[in-house]
Amino acid sequence: MQAAAWEDASCKTVFTVRNATRRWDIYEHSALTTVGPNHGGHAPIAFVVEDFPASNISGPSTYNAHILRSLVALGFPVHVMVTGPRLGRLFGTPCRVEAESVSTLQGFKIGDAGLPKTVAAAVRMSEATVGLNVSPRRKGKGVVRLGRYITPRQSLAIAEWVRLKGAACVLIDTIFRSPVLDCLPPSVPSILIAHDVFSERTASFHRNCVPVEPAISPSEEARILRRFGGIVAISTRDGDAFGRLAPSASTAVVPPVISGPVASRTSSQAHSRQLFYLGSQTPHNVDGLDWFLDEVWPNVRAQVPDGLLSVVGTVRAAHPIADGVVSHGHVEKPETIAGACRFAINPIRMGSGLKMKMIDYFAVALPCVSTSEGASGLPASERPPFLVADTPEAFAAASVTLLREHGLVERLAGYAADYAGLFAPDAAVSAMGSLLAQLDVVPVR
Repeated sequence: MQAAAWEDASCKTVFTVRNATRRWDIYEHSALTTVGPNHGGHAPIAFVVEDFPASNISGPSTYNAHILRSLVALGFPVHVMVTGPRLGRLFGTPCRVEAESVSTLQGFKIGDAGLPKTVAAAVRMSEATVGLNVSPRRKGKGVVRLGRYITPRQSLAIAEWVRLKGAACVLIDTIFRSPVLDCLPPSVPSILIAHDVFSERTASFHRNCVPVEPAISPSEEARILRRFGGIVAISTRDGDAFGRLAPSASTAVVPPVISGPVASRTSSQAHSRQLFYLGSQTPHNVDGLDWFLDEVWPNVRAQVPDGLLSVVGTVRAAHPIADGVVSHGHVEKPETIAGACRFAINPIRMGSGLKMKMIDYFAVALPCVSTSEGASGLPASERPPFLVADTPEAFAAASVTLLREHGLVERLAGYAADYAGLFAPDAAVSAMGSLLAQLDVVPVR
């Protein structure tokens, strides 16, 4: 293996990994990042993710952004490696990223032009250019892809990148990037940002007669989890599951973050006839919205003819236009549309883990009608800002009630503002700091 390095005005190739016949270039985009204060000799952290860690891309990307900000708040310089093919946030709309650098395996930039270097990245960029939203998670006849393990060659390249960054610790986004551990020395502490209990997600899809690939069994997940020194769980429920699967690993529950004050309700919002739904085009979102539009929405419209559903995100691309439904597609600031809506819905029927859209709803004081699955993983409260309904009849009845009863919807909106306090930034920073301390990873001050 050899390494070469050079630099141009907007992008530099950090190194080229070579073996007998293959090579892999890693490109670093320092110009796209907003670097915080000089960290001096503080120990850097390497963060290996599938997608760009920023809000308003997907639930996992939003949560990764929360983790990144927590690390920076603790005083760590962070270098990010994006392994997946979705490069729009690197080559498209500039984003504020609190990282020292952002590198990618599947694309590079020359001047103002972003160029893909893999077929998958080329497809993704072409879809974005022409406005298509083709789900990457469908495979074959209805098979749902939970994720894709990185290859041995990718793992080798990432491990060399970690070495060159002098990282004191490596954070790895989901079990599907765990093969990089095969190429890292055991002396480098590793933390899994789990996002989900994938064996539970597999079981949930199977219960709904949906085949998945790869199908993750509890024993396989336990084997992977036990390779990490630390595990970050998004909820207490997930943390308990990881404790059973990998009792030797240090597990920390790092909650999602709601930054800043919760938006105040407006008078127009209080009297609105609009419902709000936010979702990316993942299979459980598509299934849930299908179910709502087919089995719930006609009943709601029959009782409230002027009811309107505003759908934000790529999920709507998979559905035909329905009466009383407005599809906004991807929106940079979903809160501008949410601010005109009375309440939100989360009709998800399968999956596992905490649903980030619920946190997004509470951040803008939107109460919600949700299925039990949609509300799973949320902290218990005597005043939850959501109603739970699992049958089409119950979901429609709850929706109609919130459309008609001003007092109830405003009371739940008040609960949402209080509930948002459970997701204050300090909680995430404290939990992340405690986990790193357990692994003897501390910033040098």
